Amino acid sequence: MKKTHIVLIIAILFNISSFAPGETQKRKEIIGGMCEYRLYSGKIRVLDIKKTERSKLQARMYGGPEYEGYEINYNFISDETIEEGFAREWIEREQIFRFFNSWLPSEKYIVTHDIEVGRIYPAEMMVIQKGTCTPVLVEIEGWERNISY
Repeated sequence: MKKTHIVLIIAILFNISSFAPGETQKRKEIIGGMCEYRLYSGKIRVLDIKKTERSKLQARMYGGPEYEGYEINYNFISDETIEEGFAREWIEREQIFRFFNSWLPSEKYIVTHDIEVGRIYPAEMMVIQKGTCTPVLVEIEGWERNISY
């Protein structure tokens, strides 16, 4: 019986020590926090707008947008010299425009925002400097990303 009490007391003390303020603080530092980005001005060029087998699938996804999406392929052209190597590599690849929830836009979105192949739109590239957020983000002037249609 005494062994059971001793083991129980040790287990309780071990659990209490795991909630010590220093440990909690260390975990917060490891997780990250607010992210800082460097901004690069530039523009995007729309290379292609197409409905693909993959983009059509989002209409059938459980909890999805209930419409078939379009892939809008673009590249970013900077007005400035990009200092970060990973961001320079990112620029060399074609990108696909997505909403923040990862859905692709609908035909209605493309028409509403007057998006056409070959057109150039002002944009800003955000390159991570501190934190654990998305490494590269592009904000395109007039293209909302927090809506889905």
